[in-house]
Formats: sequence, C-alpha cells, structure tokens
Amino acid sequence: MKKMVVRFLTKILVVLGICGILFFCLQVAGSRLPQKILDRIPGYRKTAKLSTEVVSGQLANASELVTQKLTMEGFSTYEDEGIPILSQGNFVMTYKSQVTAGIDASRISFRIDHEKRIIHVHLPQAEILSATVDPGTISYHGESIAIFNFNNKEDANKAQKLAESDARKAARASGILDNADRYARSLVKGLLQGVAEGYQIEFDPQK
Repeated sequence: MKKMVVRFLTKILVVLGICGILFFCLQVAGSRLPQKILDRIPGYRKTAKLSTEVVSGQLANASELVTQKLTMEGFSTYEDEGIPILSQGNFVMTYKSQVTAGIDASRISFRIDHEKRIIHVHLPQAEILSATVDPGTISYHGESIAIFNFNNKEDANKAQKLAESDARKAARASGILDNADRYARSLVKGLLQGVAEGYQIEFDPQK
C-alpha cells in the first residue's frame, strides 16, 4: 500500500515537473516566436490585437499639436519708398514676438505590424504655425517721416508684417523646428502608450 502511494506521488511530481518545464519554455519562447504561433498553443495566454480604430481615436484627440513656443525680442529696419525728405518714412522698430511651431495631427499616418507587434508612425515635419508681434511692445526709433508724409499708419502696418516675417526667420534659425519635431514624437508616443500595451512604437524617417 505504501509503495502504491509513493508511486502515485512520484507520478504527480513528474507531471508537475513536466508542466513546469513546459511553462518555462513557453515563457522563454514567447519573446522569440511570432505571436500568431503562440496564440495557437493551447493554454498560452493570448494577447489582444490592437485595432486601427483605437489608434486613430487616440490621435484624433488633438487636431493640432502645438509643441514649441518661443518668445523673442527683436528689431526690424523698415525703409519706405518715396520722394526723399518729403514723403519717406524710414525707421527701426523694436518689439516682442511669440512664435509657435508644431505638427498637424490630422496628417499623421501609421501602420500596425501585428506579427512583430510594432506600430510604425509617420509624422509630418514641424512647421511654424504662427508668429505674432505684441503691439504694446512696439517702439519706433530713428523716424524720418517728413511733414508731408500722411502714411504713418500704413507704414506701421507694413512694418509690423515685416517684423512678423523676421520673427519667423529668427525662430527657424534658433532651431525651433528641430525641437518641435523631437517633442512631437514624445507627445504622440505618450498618446499611444496608454492603448498600445505589448506593442513597440517606432517612427518612420521624415521626408
């Protein structure tokens, strides 16, 4: 009787040992075998596939990702056309401006590789979205507008447009677009990580 009990317990231990070894092997192989093969193994935990609708829904949460803002102090030189002395308006304008740069989220594209469990994301290149000059900070220096120049307001409007254009150029030179590209990747990755469990997120090269 005692021998039968020992044999029975031995068989149970052997079966448990085999099951343990199989479980361990499956866990190790899990990182090497394609998911579609693992999903066919009885008893192996299947991982839900990520749908394109879920990814699209996350990206739709932001129609426009403003990723960088830059406040600058600048100056622009304005030279108007006209008859010297009588109608010429030349001056230097100093001002404060704010430039924003980012990407348009509606132009983001992606594809999902379910076998390798990778989300390939393509982001549009960042661009300058706006450049505004604060009118309250504008100062004019070296004005040479003669008594017969009745276009002061027109000169000021032209100069402000020039300042906004100069602010865009200065922002580009500062590297704002490169910073916006990097930060946009971080933002998009953050949006997707919450719904992309078990998937890697990779960004395709920008064209």
